[in-house]
Amino acid sequence: MIWQEKAGSIVMLCRVEEHGKPKCAQYWPLAEGETKQCGTLSVRNIKNDPKMDKAFDYTQLEVGDGKEASILVNMFIWRDWPDKHVPAGGLGILRMLRYSRHKKDSVCIVHCSAGIGRTGTVVGLEIAMSRLEAKQPVNIYEVVKELRTRRAQAVQTEVQYVFMHRVICEYLQAKGMSHPAIKKFNTERRRGVALITFDPCEE
Repeated sequence: MIWQEKAGSIVMLCRVEEHGKPKCAQYWPLAEGETKQCGTLSVRNIKNDPKMDKAFDYTQLEVGDGKEASILVNMFIWRDWPDKHVPAGGLGILRMLRYSRHKKDSVCIVHCSAGIGRTGTVVGLEIAMSRLEAKQPVNIYEVVKELRTRRAQAVQTEVQYVFMHRVICEYLQAKGMSHPAIKKFNTERRRGVALITFDPCEE
């Protein structure tokens, strides 16, 4: 898929092994300068930067088939996102998505183990943020509903659904916006999951 879509970045939300169980194939070489053969494709580790961010590791890969020009892929590997749960905070997700957008007009591949819980949460957040940046109102419930027409069970648990609201609140606050939906979310989440619309035109 990486080669077929000529992906510019990969966001990996699981570990190769979690709690002693395999979760993902080791499809890239770990050491800088090392090359791994995957069928007809070669994958070379150009560099690792574990200090780029405290929430995730960064690796740059070169992928090629020996015929066409090779491609450079930025890989962001989340360090600790428990399956069916959420990270401690949302700012790391926002930073990771910002980094993954550096290659404009290129495909970003997001994956975890099953491709529904963690992946659905991050893809849903990217959709929500893109719409807010385009000055469009965002309702997380509608975003998840739309996602599930394309990927069944996307956003797997209630805690992931609530987390999406929280990250969007953190995103708006990071932008310096004192949005009424933030106060509403903070109030209503104590009573249960709220159906909140984030309207960027509402101040």
